[in-house]
Amino acid sequence: MSPPLNSPNKSPVLPWHADEVVALLSSEEFQNDFKDYVRLRTEPSPASEPFRSLYAGKAKLEALKSKVDALELSSSEERAEKEIVLALLQYHLGVILANTEENSGAIRTLSACLETLSDVGAKPDFVVAVVDGLNQLGTLYFDVGEPKRSLSYLLKASSAFTGFLKTGTQPVVDVLLLPENRLPKEEQRAEFENLHTHTLYYLAQVYSALGLQDKSAESCRATLERQITRKDLNKLTWAIDAMTLSQYFTQTMAYPLAHHCLSAAEHMLSEAEQQVAQSGATVADSEGGVGRARADLEWIWGKFYVNALTVSSERILQNEDNRSTSPDKEEDVIESLAGMKLFEALEFATKRPAIPPFFARTQKEAQVLFLEGLQALEKARSFYKFDGFVSDYVGIIQDMSSLYRLLSSFQDDQRRQIQMHKRAAELLIAVYVELSSTPPGSSNLAVVNPPPLVIHSQHFVPLVRTIVFEIASTYEAMAESEGDVFVAAKSDTSESAQDIKAKMGIAIRANQYTYSGIRYFNEFISTFVDSRTKKVIEALGEDDVKPLMSARWRCARLWSRLIPVPEDGADATTGAGERQMREKKHEGLKMALAQYQAIQEQHQRQVIPDFEAEMDVITQMITLLPLQIRSLGVS
Repeated sequence: MSPPLNSPNKSPVLPWHADEVVALLSSEEFQNDFKDYVRLRTEPSPASEPFRSLYAGKAKLEALKSKVDALELSSSEERAEKEIVLALLQYHLGVILANTEENSGAIRTLSACLETLSDVGAKPDFVVAVVDGLNQLGTLYFDVGEPKRSLSYLLKASSAFTGFLKTGTQPVVDVLLLPENRLPKEEQRAEFENLHTHTLYYLAQVYSALGLQDKSAESCRATLERQITRKDLNKLTWAIDAMTLSQYFTQTMAYPLAHHCLSAAEHMLSEAEQQVAQSGATVADSEGGVGRARADLEWIWGKFYVNALTVSSERILQNEDNRSTSPDKEEDVIESLAGMKLFEALEFATKRPAIPPFFARTQKEAQVLFLEGLQALEKARSFYKFDGFVSDYVGIIQDMSSLYRLLSSFQDDQRRQIQMHKRAAELLIAVYVELSSTPPGSSNLAVVNPPPLVIHSQHFVPLVRTIVFEIASTYEAMAESEGDVFVAAKSDTSESAQDIKAKMGIAIRANQYTYSGIRYFNEFISTFVDSRTKKVIEALGEDDVKPLMSARWRCARLWSRLIPVPEDGADATTGAGERQMREKKHEGLKMALAQYQAIQEQHQRQVIPDFEAEMDVITQMITLLPLQIRSLGVS
């Protein structure tokens, strides 16, 4: 009888003891065949036969498995060894099945392998197969749409790895090879460490799919930390992953960490670009190349500054002294984030401006972030051109427009505010012209249901809706700003002809912006008009009905806020001037009422989600506006 697996009397072929098993595994034929498999599993295959090498490796394994199967062993201990050898061959077969996209077969094979190895999986000779097998099952279940099941296997892989590390022993890679045919011990240890890096990488994706963004970000950070020291580090991939992690930190307002991630990505990407240059190849402008990665990096930098200015602007507008928590508490948080260490193995410097500790509070501070963000987005736009990258191009223009709009919040001069908004609108209008056959801002003001908008492609409809709504909102903000200027001017009791003319000029400009806002809200509404019936589609989805009603609501508010101004320079104090002003007010209130009534009709056809508060106001306005209209005495 052969000694059991844990016997101290070890054979030259660790950990095998059964004579027949030792003889087979140590034979020159078995070793040569297994070495051929090891070579084939990483050997490139031609594009016409992408799995040729893997299939050849699979044939080698199946032949070896047949030889082990043919062993006739008498004792239970010997048969147990045989089953473990078969399980190891199953593990390798399962990995090949996974790599050749035979998911169901891979799951069955790997599951059977791990069941057999369950009692010995913590031993140095088998821990590599167990950890990798669990990783493989984790990715396979994720690929077939079972993230929770995937998570359970990946957590088991992580636990098996950390548990083995505590033993302080050397893991064995490819235990079926004789010791002299295996990798050097340092390389075996590195391979084992790489398995855990893969576990963390997969965990980041699974946690993200399950909505556990904090855990996903931590797994991603740990992955990047571990990858830095790898000799085979793919610098381009590392940079892209660091960009992804930075976006999580940006969304959580951990700006020091986001800035560090992006700076590290920029450093690593520069090294990847140098490698491309040294190889004699040109920078790849195709998807996946360093050219596209550079454009993505610039875009993400731009979004980083857009996000920071958004938060800063909100704090300014909310008049919260730029702080959402107590000063001491926020300062502690900022300092702790700034002091957190990331990627200490990397040495790099960055010229990109950081976000001030308490965000941008002054026009000067905001201007620095604005200019850096705008420059980054301009660079991204030079790659993502309209011809070929429509959605990306439009997204970059929207971010550029947002920068101008956000900068306006830091302007004390309302004229400067309006200029910033005007530039934001111009950027969007230029894109709108490229997407639509309808001249921008050409819709008829005096209609509730405008004709359908002509768009170059139905694929562009969501983009056009977003852009038109943003343009309308921008003009709405300009109208409000100019209206504030008018209110301030009106408070001046001076009655000189020059002052009255200046006030009328302000009112006219405010109305021009108001009409522009109405026109673009109308054009947004027209994207929901059926081209055959010429009417707004009655049965709208929940994702469409609320934005449509919101556009009507804001259109109505703009109509009601028109400033009555007499036409052709008529004196507002004369009977003719007063009559014209009443007529203007009458027109605005009638159009506002028509929009409110359209909303009510839509609400009667289908419930508008999360619109109850607005409907309460609309119901009141439908009652009150007719009274106001009649009081104007206009027939």
